[in-house]
Amino acid sequence: MDYLKKIGISTETIKKITDKYDESVLELIDIEQHNVKHVIDYMEKIGIKNIEGLLLYSIEIFTKNIEEIKNIFEQDNQEWIVKTINEDITMIDRL
Repeated sequence: MDYLKKIGISTETIKKITDKYDESVLELIDIEQHNVKHVIDYMEKIGIKNIEGLLLYSIEIFTKNIEEIKNIFEQDNQEWIVKTINEDITMIDRL
C-alpha cells in the first residue's frame, strides 16, 4: 500500500482501506497497483475530486482496465458525469 502514499493518498485513508476491505481485495489492489495508479491519475485529470472517498466507497473500480474507465467517462456528457460524481460519490454505481 506504500504506492498509494507515494501518489498522494493520506495515511489515514490507507488505514481505513486496510480496515474496511478483506485480504483478497487488498491483494488485488496491490497486484493491480500500476493500473490503480493510472485510474487515479486519469480521474484526477478529468476533474474527479474525491479520489480518497471513492477508494473507500468502491475500491473495485480502481482495478478496472484504464481503457474501460475511459470508455465509461468519455460517454456523451463527461462534464456532467464528473460533476455528478463530485457531488455524490455513490453515483459511480450508476456508470
